[in-house]
Amino acid sequence: MSRVLIAGLPTGLASWLAQRLPDALVQVTYSGEDTLEELRGGDWALLVVDDSLPGLPAKEVLRWTRTEPALAGLRTIYCLEPEANGGAALEELVSRLGADQILLHPLDRGELTRHAATLIARGGGGRQSVTAPAPPPPPSPAPPAAPTSSELRSVVAEVWARSRGAVIARVDTLERAVVAVLQGTLLGAQRHEAEREAHKLAGALGTFGFPRGSQIALQLEGVFGGGNRLTPRDGARLSELVAAMRRELEEGSTPAPAPSAPAPQPAPAATAAGDRPLVLVVDDDRELALLLAEEGKRQGMEVARAADLASARSVLAGRRPDAVILDLTFPEEGEDGRTLLAELGQRFPGLPVLVSTGRNSLVDRVRALQLGARGFLNKPFTPTQAMEAVTRTIPRLGGRAEVRILAVDDDPQILDALRALLEPHGIRVQGLENPLRFWTTLEEASPDLVVLDVDMPYLSGIELCRVLRSDLKRGNLPVVFLTASTDPDTVYRVFAAGADDYVAKPIIGPELVARIRNRLERAQARAVPPA
Repeated sequence: MSRVLIAGLPTGLASWLAQRLPDALVQVTYSGEDTLEELRGGDWALLVVDDSLPGLPAKEVLRWTRTEPALAGLRTIYCLEPEANGGAALEELVSRLGADQILLHPLDRGELTRHAATLIARGGGGRQSVTAPAPPPPPSPAPPAAPTSSELRSVVAEVWARSRGAVIARVDTLERAVVAVLQGTLLGAQRHEAEREAHKLAGALGTFGFPRGSQIALQLEGVFGGGNRLTPRDGARLSELVAAMRRELEEGSTPAPAPSAPAPQPAPAATAAGDRPLVLVVDDDRELALLLAEEGKRQGMEVARAADLASARSVLAGRRPDAVILDLTFPEEGEDGRTLLAELGQRFPGLPVLVSTGRNSLVDRVRALQLGARGFLNKPFTPTQAMEAVTRTIPRLGGRAEVRILAVDDDPQILDALRALLEPHGIRVQGLENPLRFWTTLEEASPDLVVLDVDMPYLSGIELCRVLRSDLKRGNLPVVFLTASTDPDTVYRVFAAGADDYVAKPIIGPELVARIRNRLERAQARAVPPA
């Protein structure tokens, strides 16, 4: 039976763990001195210690365990307040003090139980080391034009060409672990390394167009991540799986093309950067359209008026507007404004469209949002209210032209793929491999949206999302998770932590682009108050 020591945390938490870890013996200490005494006297599998441990500080307890050969296999979970989660302090906990997992208050008991069970199953065999990731590549001066389908496939193929060597090296790691299983020499650290490499391959291979390789990697991750003892019979099956993965990668030197996002259709004559912003008003109320045109001119905009959908299409054939005010109701026509709204979304993705309507219908609102509406103007409204709302949606008048996201994933190949998929659509990606540096990087980057991997070493995406949601300044940032597991338990975990959405690995370009756009547009819509 594995022994677990809980230091500086409530007794009720220890009882909770004991009930959910039936194969573990859980004990509690309430001071640093008592913790040292217990650790000296027994064979412990796991130490869960709180930063507020009275007496001898918790960090000193961890420092002492690093010097004791008898505790070389001890796994540790370190709990602390979010205010103490600076990047340098967290990296010290991992690199110098040997913490295996960091959890932030208020503790999620389910996450604590999950990590405790994982670390106990992993057992001894040495602690991991943390290395500083390479700095992200410098941002390009401006996002390129959105690619065509063939261009996007070419970009992903280029990323694969750069990443192929690292991917093959991960397969080599899995092969060495399989040999150790066959020889009966697999240790805990090597098994955990194989689990992590399989986890990364499960996400990356499908993204690069190797869906079967991704499925094999998921099987390998499940076996290496399980708590069962691996026998030579298991090794034979693992050997077959790794060999099949290598064959797919080596025989298919060029990955199969993944589906690509539809390319936006450029306007015949886009508005030049120095021109006045062009606002297209599509409304059969000629008097209202004239008033909007006068107010727009007063605020430095050019307003084009269209009394019907055919006239609107004529305007769009010549110029791309910066924003559109669109009425939904055209009683004299056989179609309504929703038809044009759908066309705008397909032809000009990201174009701000404000829907004006005299019907305060929930169904109309939902349908319009699904078709890409940015916000609503409820009639009656004043021309000033309408143009102020328009100003907030046009980047060069009221907002940033560039969308920035912070993507946190310990797999550099995934970050590289995210840049290739998103930056051609005007979404700048700042990648972060080391989750311990999340908060510092978040403050520096000031992103519009955060993308998090669920499972990362030392500090999971779940913990990062929870601490982000507790922050008064940034708590409303949209968060999209990346996960190789879409089982109900994982989906529950990400939404319980405060996620807005999740995308399954392997990453499919169109789905990722659509979901990120959706979250950004919803956030922008919330920022536009009703007229």
